[in-house]
Amino acid sequence: TTGSFTLNSGSGSISLKGSSNTKSGVLLSATSSGNITSTSGNIDIIGFVDAGTVTSGQIQSGIRSVGGGTITVDSGTGLLNLLGTGPRHGLGFGISEAVAADATQTVIKSSNITSNAINIKATAGAGGHGISFRGTSTKVYATAALGGITIDAVSPVWSSTVYNPIEILAVSGPINWLNSDATDGIYTQPASVSIALGSKSGVTGLTSSSSDITLNIKKLTGTPAFAIGTTGKVTIQGVDGTASFGQEFSPNTFGLNANSQTMSGFTFGSPNNTQNLTFNQALSASGPITAYGGTIAVNENLNTTTGTASGDILLKASADISLAASKSITTAG
Repeated sequence: TTGSFTLNSGSGSISLKGSSNTKSGVLLSATSSGNITSTSGNIDIIGFVDAGTVTSGQIQSGIRSVGGGTITVDSGTGLLNLLGTGPRHGLGFGISEAVAADATQTVIKSSNITSNAINIKATAGAGGHGISFRGTSTKVYATAALGGITIDAVSPVWSSTVYNPIEILAVSGPINWLNSDATDGIYTQPASVSIALGSKSGVTGLTSSSSDITLNIKKLTGTPAFAIGTTGKVTIQGVDGTASFGQEFSPNTFGLNANSQTMSGFTFGSPNNTQNLTFNQALSASGPITAYGGTIAVNENLNTTTGTASGDILLKASADISLAASKSITTAG
């Protein structure tokens, strides 16, 4: 669409379903603004591109936003579901016909009060990206208390690719960013792109969060500026929450306790994790800290004293656990 478009149902539901054999199942395009909104009705957008190999010069995205404007999907108090399946991208936000980032800003919002307020599932084929965040930015906001967000990105290669800033924020409902893949994981370009989870200063109604945040990840390419800001629990584990990481990780990679908030618990890795973990920054939680790895190196202080009796620390390694000289592990449990 050149210019703008609006699709508003009031209290009614909106359902968009599309399929293609080469292009995009559902294309949301506006050079100025595009709005799909309801006050209380559910919004379901389902896009499908026929299975096949990734073809040079073909977009092949289940759902795609483009055009250089601002695309807003807001379900009010209704549920919001995006389901995209395609060989190249399950979902592609802000991707041009040349398979490059354009100036599109994509905003996904719901004020529903259930844990599944926003559900996004993106599935790609061999060589594809489950979900690709491009454009100027992508913002996913659950603006009501208890409203949750689940982003489930599936691909044999890159589950999520991040080319421009993303914000995945909620007041108090759970945030789950699940990355399921066979070989890689999350790819960022530029390497230092910003990724905000939980809360962010300056975003009306979302400057603080008590959401429990779960990130499942196999590998990370790049050094994105993660900022996880919540007083809820934070869990970072391998695929499905049970698999080992595919590389060594450090908690400081993920920007914990951002936005002047202290998490109420931290779980790093699962009992099946064989990759090494290194604590390279002082870390505090107002609750338990649990880590599972091959070798675990604690090179900075760990502190859970504000968690009082619930502030246990468990470090479980299949190899060695080391504590650097002059560093401490402090609890009040």
